[in-house]
Amino acid sequence: MKKITIPQEMSPELAEEIGIHIGDGSLVIRPDSGHYEYYVCLSKEEEGYAEYVCSLMSSLYSIEGKTSGSSRDESLRVLFSSKALAFWKLQLGLPSGDKGQISIPKPVLDKFCSRLYQGYFRYRWYVDV
Repeated sequence: MKKITIPQEMSPELAEEIGIHIGDGSLVIRPDSGHYEYYVCLSKEEEGYAEYVCSLMSSLYSIEGKTSGSSRDESLRVLFSSKALAFWKLQLGLPSGDKGQISIPKPVLDKFCSRLYQGYFRYRWYVDV
């Protein structure tokens, strides 16, 4: 099992990464099959942004991402496989599966809301412009 780093306190970069998760990320936890992953789904035109996400995740968690594309729907997926990361995100209040009832973690709201929005809206702005 690969060791990752779990941040000990909230930071602007961590708040931004949580914003990316809320906007374009998905958490999948399936203990029965040993499937623990977090991924960010982007459009194929956003390879530069995918590299940024990989760099951010590496600096925060010491984890390497894998990027893959789909010819079916022209999407680009940045995948991070880690049981420790999946359960830490779950502990923060980020749900596995459907994000319909997602809420912003309190430590982010208390101190770093603007960076969360930067992560969330950065992709939205890029796509909608």
